[in-house]
Amino acid sequence: MADHRVEIITVEDVSDNRAHCVVRCLEGTVRVGEVLTVLELADGTRHDVSLTVAQIMRYGKPMTWFDPPHGALLELSGAAVGLLAERSCLVAPSSAD
Repeated sequence: MADHRVEIITVEDVSDNRAHCVVRCLEGTVRVGEVLTVLELADGTRHDVSLTVAQIMRYGKPMTWFDPPHGALLELSGAAVGLLAERSCLVAPSSAD
């Protein structure tokens, strides 16, 4: 099974261990509550992180999941939100879709 992977298009805001990012789903089905554990920066640098998908918004409506090739506004929570940057990817380990 494929990893779950999203590409960060823009980082909208970051505060108090929360961030809002416009993303595009590249692989797998991303769900609310999922923990993204790898941050791959555009320069190839990788960081182990623990960022929880707290909310998924599409067209102004809350969703419980989204999949490729769709985009969404994600609310992410976790201590590593300060590392988020445009053109980077967040990855979660493979699991049953």
